[in-house]
This record gives sequence, C-alpha cells and structure tokens, in this order.
Amino acid sequence: TARDLRAWLAVRGQASVPELFVNAQGGAMTRAGFEYILAKHAATAARSCPTLGGRTLTPHLLRHSCAVIMLQATRDIRKVALWLGHADIRGLPQDGPVREAGSGRGGAPAGAPTWSVQGT
Repeated sequence: TARDLRAWLAVRGQASVPELFVNAQGGAMTRAGFEYILAKHAATAARSCPTLGGRTLTPHLLRHSCAVIMLQATRDIRKVALWLGHADIRGLPQDGPVREAGSGRGGAPAGAPTWSVQGT
C-alpha cells in the first residue's frame, strides 16, 4: 500500500537513484543482487519452515505468485497484465482456471476461482 511504501522510503533514506530498492552503496539493485538477498532470506525462512528447504525461490516465482494473488482478488486479467508490464493481452489465454501458485499442476484444484476477459 501507499502507507507501506512511504514507511519503507523513510527507513531506506535518501538514494541517488529513483529505484525503490537499492544496493548497499545506494545504487540501483541489480537482478543478481536481488537474487542474492532472496536466497539469503529463503535460507533463513527454511530454518523455521521446513517445507521451504530444498526449494529454489526466484524473482520470477515471486512475480508469478503476486500476479496470481492479484488475479484472484480482482478477477481482472487486464489490470494484472498491465501491472506486470504487458502492453498487449492478446497473447494471454482468454479464459481458464487460475492455477494454484507453486502447485506445479497444469490445472486448478477443484473449487479454485476462474477468470475470464469480458468483451474480447
């Protein structure tokens, strides 16, 4: 939320770059830097949550999980696609089940929400 972002910016302090997340030197965080921090925190989390042990968490997995949560909350594929930076949703499926994030299954579990694009 906006309140959370303002709180983060207050903690982060001034940065010489416009990016929200910066590296230890105050520069733009690289993908490799983010992957390093994610792996470090995933290893810490795995100590108290054994089901995370042996799993590889990636920025793409976080992006996908967040998109699925947004899609379940809004049921609007256009909003999610734009949020993800897709300029054109014509290449996306027009309707179908929302696959359970991280399930590795091709279809949604029984009773899972579905989405559709209206007016296409």
